Amino acid sequence: MIGLLVIITASSLQQAEPRKEGKRMFNEIPAHLQLVDAAKAGRFPEFLRECATWPSEEALRRRRIAVTSDAVASAIRSTVNWCERILKRQWVPDDLERRLVPLRSEIAGHDAIRARYEVDGNLIQLVSTSSGFIVFIRPVATQDQALSQEEKSRLVIRVLNEFLNEPENIRAVSMSLVAAHPDGTLEGQPVIQRETLNYWWGLVSWWTDGRVLRFSTGKADGGSTVPSLKKDWLTRED
Repeated sequence: MIGLLVIITASSLQQAEPRKEGKRMFNEIPAHLQLVDAAKAGRFPEFLRECATWPSEEALRRRRIAVTSDAVASAIRSTVNWCERILKRQWVPDDLERRLVPLRSEIAGHDAIRARYEVDGNLIQLVSTSSGFIVFIRPVATQDQALSQEEKSRLVIRVLNEFLNEPENIRAVSMSLVAAHPDGTLEGQPVIQRETLNYWWGLVSWWTDGRVLRFSTGKADGGSTVPSLKKDWLTRED
């Protein structure tokens, strides 16, 4: 699926220490840091590979779209809405709209909106296209390839419960078709059902190497199917 929402998360099997009460701090991630190992990202299809790879500062400056049109402003507001639908509220910064970067021809030639940030040691990176949403998360203190296949499967469940809304619904449709790859990564696809086809949680696919998780879904809102993918959804002049 090309027009996806992708979420990538990396975490450990150990439970994070209880957080102190107070306002969460959302911080910048160093520009040079890639959440997904380049060799593993290189095995993704082109669209997902480019979603996983954070652009250079020069590329961000060159492709950035000024928020001067109603179309771009509306797309940014929609991206905030979708992020709040998919991620639990405590993982979404109050100033997410300010952090979003609209970019032309960014993902395999498609306009896209990007953002990323760190909170409580967890690294979160998101990509929004005209028809889908992609989030990459690398949770704190991950164990990486030391995890067995069974441990990686448990990690997926834990991250679903901790970070995403509708975890029970996602587990029901996305945990039965699981592929184990020679490089040790696991990948799951949703079982498409008529009754869940119009809901984002019924379209979630995922991938993990035991350190990072990628969750991808289409922008289905419960009342309609996923909209068509438009390359120039931010720059098109109607």
